[in-house]
Amino acid sequence: MMHTVIGGARAPSPDKNYVLCTTIHGASGKAFTALTKKRVYLWIATTVKYSEYQLPMNKSTALLDKKYVFVAGDLGSHVEWHGSDLVSVDFYDYGDGVLASHMRGLQSNHIAKLTFRLHTKSAKFVEKRP
Repeated sequence: MMHTVIGGARAPSPDKNYVLCTTIHGASGKAFTALTKKRVYLWIATTVKYSEYQLPMNKSTALLDKKYVFVAGDLGSHVEWHGSDLVSVDFYDYGDGVLASHMRGLQSNHIAKLTFRLHTKSAKFVEKRP
């Protein structure tokens, strides 16, 4: 069966050295706004730098690649970088069957907060537990 995929969201770090990306996959055969399991694929990578001629000078390298599962309606997210070595992602919805784009500015249901920090020795991002 088919399922909805929402994604391609990119949030670059303040210094533009890293980017956090997400895609969210809904349940097969269900509306994305239905209260169902949502699979969240989240990764952080280095950004590609370009020469003055717009030719890539490096390749992007994955520094974190994780999958999470949340039960939610129309699952939304908000990314906030706290410098270039710490980033948080808040996930939220507005309830079963409610389209998030119709509710902007109103109070939402908090689903989860994930925080990642750059581990200096491994040069990879790791999840920071509360």
